[in-house]
Amino acid sequence: MTEWFHETFDELYLKLYAHRDDEEASRMVRWLTQELDLKPGELVLDAPCGAGRHSRAFARKGFRVVGLDLSNDLLTAARATTPLGENLVWVRADLRWLPISTASCDLVANIFSSFGYFLEEAENLRVVKELVRVLRPQGHFVLDFMNALHVRANLLPYSERTTNDGWHLREWRQIVGSPPRVEKVVSITFPDGTERTLRESVRLYERWELEALLTSFGITNLRVFGHYDGSAWQQDSPRTILLGQKGN
Repeated sequence: MTEWFHETFDELYLKLYAHRDDEEASRMVRWLTQELDLKPGELVLDAPCGAGRHSRAFARKGFRVVGLDLSNDLLTAARATTPLGENLVWVRADLRWLPISTASCDLVANIFSSFGYFLEEAENLRVVKELVRVLRPQGHFVLDFMNALHVRANLLPYSERTTNDGWHLREWRQIVGSPPRVEKVVSITFPDGTERTLRESVRLYERWELEALLTSFGITNLRVFGHYDGSAWQQDSPRTILLGQKGN
């Protein structure tokens, strides 16, 4: 599954995960704005931004926003849903090499388990290094990841369903390897009988690993939450959301 994300994040992915809507993103952005005391006009980097639901939510709150992603298809969808006049820029780039000036962003947000994609840990660390590089001193860093304890307790090995469009989906999930990765295979059979397979593979980090990782790159004042509403982290929380600041 080397660099599987080059093939998975396309128009088909958007249709499969249409339930991840703008309202959910708006709730999270409202909470972050209050929790971090963010000010309108500050520069936010949403990376990766996918189809842009969090980027749009930040822009609606009055922030200047850069939405960055590697997928042409997801960025095309993001541009198509951007209202005229929004202070929002879309950029295609690899997270390992950000075309953004050092110390230029007030907030860097990596949202919805969009980390740990690479098989080589050095590549995952390079992503963090780049995200921290573009953050100004005392700027805010947000890393939203799945809670490993919750995943281990609730992972469904197999499921099957049919969408409203008549797509028949079979999904396999497993935790494999050392260090562990969550791997998912989605087999889709369309009404005309054609088939498509999508694959995902994400490194499964424990809470303490994420805290140690961010600290090692100079992110301080770490606080950990368990849900997009800002509730406290617990062992059975669905998310591990880390908020911190870059040191001087």
